[in-house]
Amino acid sequence: MPRKPKRDRAVSSAPPGESTLAVSPKKQQWENLSSEHQWLLKQIKRKQTESGNFIEQMRSLALEIWEKGQPFYQEVDAIDSEIHNLFAEILAMKKGKKTGAVKSSCRYTDTPAYWYSPPLTILYGSV
Repeated sequence: MPRKPKRDRAVSSAPPGESTLAVSPKKQQWENLSSEHQWLLKQIKRKQTESGNFIEQMRSLALEIWEKGQPFYQEVDAIDSEIHNLFAEILAMKKGKKTGAVKSSCRYTDTPAYWYSPPLTILYGSV
């Protein structure tokens, strides 16, 4: 197998005794990448701050909407309870003579908890 010839070392184009102070292409490329990297890091931090501010605004808005809707939900809950009680009385009158006490077969006997308290994710983020 033939041997590979030895490569000559890089020879500068400057005459002997003079040194070149020019920036090498690799160093220039490194500086460009470094500055671009710093710019990207600044952009990431800015976007993280904007995102955090946006999330905080959405939480406060959701909490405000929930607080303003609370009286409506309570009114709907009261009307719902009244309707269910009326139906329970009607069913008790029809079947009460035969069976005695009538159990409520209503699916909505318990009021949903979100009508009385805001979801924890609104107050504290993901839990």
